[in-house]
Amino acid sequence: MTVEQMVKVAYDAIDDKLGQDISIINIGQVSSLCDYFIIATASSSRQVKAIADSVQDAFTEQIGRASCRERV
Repeated sequence: MTVEQMVKVAYDAIDDKLGQDISIINIGQVSSLCDYFIIATASSSRQVKAIADSVQDAFTEQIGRASCRERV
Protein backbone atom coordinates (compact mmCIF):
# COMPACT_ATOMS: atom_id res chain seq x y z
CA MET A 1 0.00 0.00 0.00
CA THR A 2 1.41 3.37 -0.98
CA VAL A 3 1.47 6.39 1.28
CA GLU A 4 -1.14 8.07 -0.92
CA GLN A 5 -3.43 5.05 -0.54
CA MET A 6 -2.95 5.19 3.23
CA VAL A 7 -3.93 8.87 3.19
CA LYS A 8 -7.10 7.96 1.28
CA VAL A 9 -7.96 5.21 3.78
CA ALA A 10 -7.55 7.68 6.66
CA TYR A 11 -9.51 10.42 4.86
CA ASP A 12 -12.39 8.07 4.06
CA ALA A 13 -12.51 6.82 7.67
CA ILE A 14 -12.61 10.40 8.98
CA ASP A 15 -15.26 11.41 6.46
CA ASP A 16 -17.34 8.33 7.31
CA LYS A 17 -17.61 9.53 10.92
CA LEU A 18 -18.52 13.05 9.78
CA GLY A 19 -15.19 14.70 10.56
CA GLN A 20 -15.22 18.30 9.39
CA ASP A 21 -12.65 20.64 7.82
CA ILE A 22 -10.43 17.73 6.78
CA SER A 23 -7.03 19.00 5.67
CA ILE A 24 -4.27 16.90 4.16
CA ILE A 25 -0.88 18.57 4.40
CA ASN A 26 2.11 17.14 2.53
CA ILE A 27 5.15 17.70 4.77
CA GLY A 28 7.37 15.00 3.31
CA GLN A 29 9.83 17.52 1.89
CA VAL A 30 10.41 19.22 5.26
CA SER A 31 10.04 16.39 7.77
CA SER A 32 11.61 13.02 8.32
CA LEU A 33 8.83 12.19 10.79
CA CYS A 34 6.09 11.58 8.25
CA ASP A 35 4.91 12.39 4.73
CA TYR A 36 1.46 13.80 5.51
CA PHE A 37 -0.49 15.35 8.36
CA ILE A 38 -4.23 14.84 8.27
CA ILE A 39 -6.14 17.29 10.44
CA ALA A 40 -9.88 17.34 11.05
CA THR A 41 -12.33 18.84 13.49
CA ALA A 42 -15.19 17.23 15.37
CA SER A 43 -18.08 18.55 17.39
CA SER A 44 -17.40 16.59 20.59
CA SER A 45 -14.80 14.48 22.35
CA ARG A 46 -17.02 11.46 21.72
CA GLN A 47 -16.89 12.14 17.98
CA VAL A 48 -13.08 12.54 18.14
CA LYS A 49 -12.83 9.08 19.72
CA ALA A 50 -15.17 7.62 17.08
CA ILE A 51 -13.03 9.13 14.32
CA ALA A 52 -9.80 7.81 15.85
CA ASP A 53 -11.32 4.35 16.26
CA SER A 54 -12.63 4.45 12.68
CA VAL A 55 -9.18 5.29 11.29
CA GLN A 56 -7.56 2.54 13.33
CA ASP A 57 -10.20 0.00 12.26
CA ALA A 58 -9.82 1.02 8.60
CA PHE A 59 -6.07 0.42 8.72
CA THR A 60 -6.55 -2.91 10.45
CA GLU A 61 -9.00 -3.94 7.74
CA GLN A 62 -6.89 -2.67 4.83
CA ILE A 63 -3.39 -3.74 5.81
CA GLY A 64 -3.95 -6.30 8.53
CA ARG A 65 -2.54 -4.20 11.34
CA ALA A 66 -3.43 -1.00 13.07
CA SER A 67 -1.49 2.21 13.14
CA CYS A 68 1.69 2.58 15.15
CA ARG A 69 -0.41 3.94 18.04
CA GLU A 70 -1.35 0.36 18.89
CA ARG A 71 2.26 -0.85 18.78
CA VAL A 72 3.61 1.80 21.17
